[in-house]
Amino acid sequence: MSSLPIACSLTALDLTAVKEHYRAAASNYHATARISDDHASISLSGDKAALGALLAEMIERENACCPFLTFDITETDEGYDIRLRVLDAAGLERDILSELVAALFPTAALTVA
Repeated sequence: MSSLPIACSLTALDLTAVKEHYRAAASNYHATARISDDHASISLSGDKAALGALLAEMIERENACCPFLTFDITETDEGYDIRLRVLDAAGLERDILSELVAALFPTAALTVA
């Protein structure tokens, strides 16, 4: 079985635009994130319809450019809980997850376990 490359396929210009989009969207929700050895747990609260649309867009975009990511999403009373994993990261999960959380959920209060 071959492993997926751990590299985003976006150009630097596209990546900058995507990060700016996520920064602008972050003003509409409150986020906390915890990074453990093999995944990040992110809790989002805010307008659930807007959050649902943002997450659907995010997953579609990230699946297209970063197929090494998996998102497991659970709806909560306040919003959504997300479990983010990096496939085949060869021991670099925490570093990669820290960068991903900072890019995808830029205002999240981050804890590293």
